[in-house]
Amino acid sequence: VGDNINNNLSFATNLRVSPIPGITIGGSYMLNSKHNEDEIDDEDNLLREDANLFAGISKIALGNFNLLAQYLTKTVSYEAEKEDITTTAISLVPTYKLNNTLDIVTRYDIYNPNTDIDDNGYNTIMAGLNYYLIKDAKNKPKLFVQANYQIKQFQDDDKDNENELMVQLRWIFSEKISAK
Repeated sequence: VGDNINNNLSFATNLRVSPIPGITIGGSYMLNSKHNEDEIDDEDNLLREDANLFAGISKIALGNFNLLAQYLTKTVSYEAEKEDITTTAISLVPTYKLNNTLDIVTRYDIYNPNTDIDDNGYNTIMAGLNYYLIKDAKNKPKLFVQANYQIKQFQDDDKDNENELMVQLRWIFSEKISAK
């Protein structure tokens, strides 16, 4: 309180449009100004002037099939002695609902942490299942198991691919509480 007020505020905006049922397009933009130098001991953040972030999305829902596509980019600007860094990511997530309790989920990601450097990113391929154990009265999942296998393929030939088998139990317990 008092002296601990960050006067370097961030600006964010978000827009989503559904021109026809089943199709959504949109994006988000954020300008994050320099942080309060007194509160940050990380030298990299002290040199940062600002960060521009953009996320573009599109979603297509046709019957039991959904496709979510995302493009993300972040450019961090620094003081004169350090070059700006731009990071990009593209994600495609097709899903197919087999029945009321089981979905097939796949994902393909392309990630580049610095667009000025060759072969420093990776691609990720994932395939899995969502199994819904409990749903609420509105048919929204409350308890479900997610299982997937993913391969992370590095662009740098000197790095080995990473393979992961993941299983998680998700419990969504938040509810809207209304006073009567």
